[in-house]
Amino acid sequence: MNNSRSNISKPIIAKVVGHLDYSFASTWHPDGRIFSTGNQFKTSRVWDIRNLSLPVAVLKNNLGAARSIRFSSNGQFMVVAEPTDFVHIYSTKAD
Repeated sequence: MNNSRSNISKPIIAKVVGHLDYSFASTWHPDGRIFSTGNQFKTSRVWDIRNLSLPVAVLKNNLGAARSIRFSSNGQFMVVAEPTDFVHIYSTKAD
């Protein structure tokens, strides 16, 4: 299948810097302002698109890379899955 749109270059809107190794997972919060990334170096980072200079939070995994990250449909929780049978559930509400 030849899709001419696949050859169109898209400008990069922003780059985030902070992970020390390969990133494997990412997801957007339902509000569209927050997203999360997970990497091989056993951390997940939460970012606010309005200020990408530093992550909002850095969350440590137990043993392995963050392989999957998802927010709940209402945005109140974020789940991070590791390949080593660990699943972390975080509240996204500020204390």
